[in-house]
Amino acid sequence: MVRLLFILCWTIITVSAWGQQGPKSFVGGEKITYHAYYNWHFVWLDAAEVVFTANDIVVNDEPGYYFKAVATSHPKYDFIYRVRDKFKAKTLKQDLTPVWFRRELKHRKKSSVHEYKFANEKNQIYSEIKRFKSEAFKDTLQLQKGMHDILSAAYYARELDFSNRKINEQIPFKLIIDNEHSESYLRYLGKEVVKTRKKRKFRCIKFSAYLIKGDFFKGGESMTIWVTDDANRIPIQVKTDVLIGSVKAIFVDAENLKHPIEAEIIKLK
Repeated sequence: MVRLLFILCWTIITVSAWGQQGPKSFVGGEKITYHAYYNWHFVWLDAAEVVFTANDIVVNDEPGYYFKAVATSHPKYDFIYRVRDKFKAKTLKQDLTPVWFRRELKHRKKSSVHEYKFANEKNQIYSEIKRFKSEAFKDTLQLQKGMHDILSAAYYARELDFSNRKINEQIPFKLIIDNEHSESYLRYLGKEVVKTRKKRKFRCIKFSAYLIKGDFFKGGESMTIWVTDDANRIPIQVKTDVLIGSVKAIFVDAENLKHPIEAEIIKLK
């Protein structure tokens, strides 16, 4: 169920123009929290919490970022599906070029680790994958232009300019995931107002995302995403159908944002 939050990292990826001063939508120290809900027999269960953080570091003697996303199922649901997942990434600060990525999954008693090192000067990715009760597997993949790991892509995407998008316009993106190149797209659907479970309202940009069919997702344009229509571009809500039921991720809180959340609609007393 908590995989939904990490599909936020797939949502709005394409090529955008960058300045020379680094990202405009976030700064080091930012922290964003989500709750993940699973629909079970017409009941929405608050099943997990996911926290995204961005911090300043030095990467290869250059200013960089260390991104981290941690997913934890609530203890009362651990007996159904215990999850302790961590996604980590390092990038250069100026243009968010990926340098390193690590994914640690712990579901019930099973675990796996995926690690990628980006040799940008050689246009190669060195991967190492260790799955539950299996020997570690190492590989070398081609690094395509504009390719990101799943976590750095989520932050890179927040730099995009949506002002000239047309309704139903497709936005292509590409990732390295599960030791393979993945190409997909988003479809711009316009703007809507979204209410969270905390009864907060936000003006949002709306998309659908094309998903590749697998063990969890049905495939096709079965996911819908809403991000704030302001300078922060924070994902506020994500909904998708899965093989059994459906899943929803909802924004809870944010700390140390670079900009005020101007997309929030405040009701005057």
